[in-house]
Amino acid sequence: MAFKDEVENDISLVFLNAEEFAEEHVIDGVKVLCVVTQESDVDTLKDGRLHANIEADMVVRGRERDLYYDTHSVVNVDGREYFVQKVETNQGMTDLYLSQRYQM
Repeated sequence: MAFKDEVENDISLVFLNAEEFAEEHVIDGVKVLCVVTQESDVDTLKDGRLHANIEADMVVRGRERDLYYDTHSVVNVDGREYFVQKVETNQGMTDLYLSQRYQM
């Protein structure tokens, strides 16, 4: 099995497994399996060090192909509008840092 296939299996069988972590949420009208964390003052780590402190109301983690948004775009999650404050993508997974307030 190729590395790419192993990563996809990990995403499906572990991170986005509905019996383990993920839940179905409606994102811009589409049902998506993802992990939603309610946060405020989200500390993001990069290489083990604090990279940024982002004010976010929630973080949505899912497949890169499902969460294709850019910073400062608007996304509807479960009927509520949010601004995308930050986007981090790594090995097929994307984290969207969302806030109901627009921040520059």
